[in-house]
Amino acid sequence: MAAGFASIAGSVFGMLTSFGAPPNHLLAASIMSAPAALAMSKLMVPETRWSKIKPQDAYTIQTSKFRNVLEALSVGAFDGIALVATIVVNQIIFIAAIEFIDTALMWFGGRVGFEGVSFTTFCSYLFYPLTYLMGFSSSDMFKMGELLGIKIFANSFVGFREFGKLVLNRVDLEEYVTSSNGSWHWEGADIILDSTNKTLYGGILTVSIS
Repeated sequence: MAAGFASIAGSVFGMLTSFGAPPNHLLAASIMSAPAALAMSKLMVPETRWSKIKPQDAYTIQTSKFRNVLEALSVGAFDGIALVATIVVNQIIFIAAIEFIDTALMWFGGRVGFEGVSFTTFCSYLFYPLTYLMGFSSSDMFKMGELLGIKIFANSFVGFREFGKLVLNRVDLEEYVTSSNGSWHWEGADIILDSTNKTLYGGILTVSIS
């Protein structure tokens, strides 16, 4: 169970990369997490007695008895649809919850004279020390704190979705500067492309970390 939670499933891997997450980073992190998860699980719950499962039990593992390939494909497709539907519903719920909390905090903050207070604002300050220790660029620490808060308090899909927006924003900005050499400027946390009047919401992340 520890190894399963420390690694990543193929379906989740595909969905996160579709959000813009670097697949090489996800794959490397998943592989490196496997021995670390085994070590941590052994430290937290050491084996003090013989396991009920014997090595010879590996030869008697029960397998699914599909009558043919089409039946196996049909059952697999049905299970996949249920998994995807669960992921989509969870995303809708968590995104709605975050939006509700943000709206409530902004409303209460406005009543007491603190404009722009939101859930992500709290997360950016709460996780600032952690992002500093992780070595992110100073210009990205508050933004990465927001993403860490969303990932921890909501779920990883919502966090990676917001992260993917920043990745795609950098791609759009680089293509804009390379193709038209146009000017751009910051407007709060957003970037405005002057020539096309396009807004890159949330800004961008720096290419490397210090």
